[in-house]
Amino acid sequence: TVNANGYSTATSFEYGPTTSYGSTSTAAPSTVTGSTTTSIAVAISGLTAGTTYHFRAKGVNSGGTSYGTDQTFTTTAAASEGLTSVAPNSGSRGTSVVTTLTLNSAYSTPPPPTTVPPTSITLTRSGAPTITGSSVSRNSTTGVVTVTFIIPAGATVGAYTVNATFGPNTWSLTNGFTVN
Repeated sequence: TVNANGYSTATSFEYGPTTSYGSTSTAAPSTVTGSTTTSIAVAISGLTAGTTYHFRAKGVNSGGTSYGTDQTFTTTAAASEGLTSVAPNSGSRGTSVVTTLTLNSAYSTPPPPTTVPPTSITLTRSGAPTITGSSVSRNSTTGVVTVTFIIPAGATVGAYTVNATFGPNTWSLTNGFTVN
């Protein structure tokens, strides 16, 4: 809140990761007048997830500059993507199989925050060679990943684990793909 104390007072917020702040945003309302306390607010975008920020109100008028007390807030941690399903879940040896993978388990509605495909999608099975997706694309509206696996003729029969690598993270879905 700001009390203009009879002046026309410009309002803003200073904010940043330390008490040095470093950023300023104009508040709404941007100017207050009169002698009563007025609530001010601001919507700030571009903040880093899972980070504590310091902020304070600022009022400037012909009588000088006044600051509110330092306060803090912490942004919520970034929702992580996850591999939630594979369909269809089987393929024959010696064939090319197109399948879809559902990512973004932490998001209830599309679009996902990242629309580029994962860096790699593989099928792994203990004692068997890794099968890598030959083409990977991601629908920028739904977030669903489509991948083509070329199942080698000599692939080991049985359940494979699907691994989707996206940046520094890898998600696995055990028994997500069966080679017949």
